[in-house]
Amino acid sequence: MRKAEADEPSRGRANFQPACKLLSISIAVRPKIMHDRISPPPPKSLFFYFMKKEFGLWFWVHLSVLILALLSPLLVDWKFIILGIIILEIQFRAIGGCVLTHWEMGKDTNQTFILHYLKKIFPNLNTQKVGFVIRVIMPIFITVMGIILQIKLGFKPYINF
Repeated sequence: MRKAEADEPSRGRANFQPACKLLSISIAVRPKIMHDRISPPPPKSLFFYFMKKEFGLWFWVHLSVLILALLSPLLVDWKFIILGIIILEIQFRAIGGCVLTHWEMGKDTNQTFILHYLKKIFPNLNTQKVGFVIRVIMPIFITVMGIILQIKLGFKPYINF
C-alpha cells in the first residue's frame, strides 16, 4: 500500500515539490553569486595583464636580440655578421629552429618569433612565405646592408674585426 501511495502523487505533495525544486535552485545559485562577489578584482589595466601573460622574459630577450641583429650593420663588422648568420643557420639545421623560440613557444619547427606576433595582428598570413622572408631574405638583406655600408660607403662600425 505504501508503494502504491508513492507511485500515485497526492495533491499536497504535487504542490510541495515545485516549491522544493525552486528552493534547491535558489540555494544552489546563491553560493555562486556569493563566490563572484568575493573573487579577486580584475587587473588594473590590460597593459599589466599582457606584460605578465603574453610578454614574459623570453619575449624581451628575443626582441632585444632581434633589434641587435637588425642594427648589426651599424654595430659590428660585416665579417661578424656573416659569422653570426652561419651560426644561426647551423642552429636552424641542428635543432629545427631558434633556441629562444623553442624556450618561448615550444619546439614547433614552423614557428618563428616574428611570425607568432605577426599572426596576432594579421591572422591570414601565409606561414611559408613569411618563414622564407624571415629565414632567408632577412639574413641576406642584413649581410648586404653591412657590406654596402662598411665597404662601399666607408662606415666604421663600433666593433671591428
